[in-house]
Amino acid sequence: MAKIELNSQKVDSTFINYVFSSLYAVKANLKAFNQTTGIQNLNTSVYLNEVFMYPSLNVQKNIVNFLNKKIQAIDETINKKQKMVELLEQQRQSIITEAVTKGLNPNVKMKDSGVEWIGEIPEHWEVKKVKHFAIHVGSGKTPSGGSEVYLDEGVPFLRSLNVHFDGIRLKDLAFISEETNAEMKSSQVKPLDILLNITGASIGRTAIVPKDFGRANVNQHVCIIRLNQKKIYPYYFNMLMSSDVINQHIWFLQNGSSREGLNFVQVKELTFAVPPTLNEQYEINDWTFNKQKAIFGVISTIKEQIDKLKEYRKSLIYEAVTGKIDVRDMELD
Repeated sequence: MAKIELNSQKVDSTFINYVFSSLYAVKANLKAFNQTTGIQNLNTSVYLNEVFMYPSLNVQKNIVNFLNKKIQAIDETINKKQKMVELLEQQRQSIITEAVTKGLNPNVKMKDSGVEWIGEIPEHWEVKKVKHFAIHVGSGKTPSGGSEVYLDEGVPFLRSLNVHFDGIRLKDLAFISEETNAEMKSSQVKPLDILLNITGASIGRTAIVPKDFGRANVNQHVCIIRLNQKKIYPYYFNMLMSSDVINQHIWFLQNGSSREGLNFVQVKELTFAVPPTLNEQYEINDWTFNKQKAIFGVISTIKEQIDKLKEYRKSLIYEAVTGKIDVRDMELD
């Protein structure tokens, strides 16, 4: 962290902060990066030699006044929309958890599951663990050389940032060579594998590999769970893994630990209730999928609106500090 002391007779500190924000948005900082030790750091002497035009102090204050009001309004709108997304996610989670613990029949006879975070379940359901259905549990590794050996094309290399509850996201997808993929044979994914993030802030996030996804591999932060499909329906299992039932168990395993990581033994011991027949699993999955689909649609629309607001925020700052928005005649409060 670097501290910059400014001449308050010439520049307004908030104006300069907006300037730095604008420089970052247009990636002017990239040419000042050093990475001699594998860790990126900013060459401040290069960065602080960046040239920009600035107006008189009075105009700077007008720009700051203008931006403060506009940015506050944008940020308030973004916060409201983010809260809407959180509420929709809670609703989605509630639907899933209710379905995978109670089923679809409101009149079914219930019994105590014997597991605190599961509670009561339909009398004919069974309490099982991942190991009862998995024929493979494992993860990959980071290739020697780390991100520097990633390619622009080749075999897709899935990382935790690609694994989301609404599916595998291909943004920021990395690729590895055929040779690296062959060396990591045990972590090559197959259709209908379940991917589970086992480290970091996204721990517990899951996605299913689509039937037509093609070849891919994973790094050490993503666990592959390959199922015996004669015992459990993969799409139902994927939904189950995204429920509060599993999230509660993961929280229980991680409580009091600073590691924020799951090992394969813990993954195999994750516990849940399950209908004994594939037919009932199909029915619950189809019903829940349709409910989720509508919610995901609304969430996607709101997130697109948030992204557009963030882009507008950046462009507004850039246009104001570069003089493209004329604020000279605006009155200060």
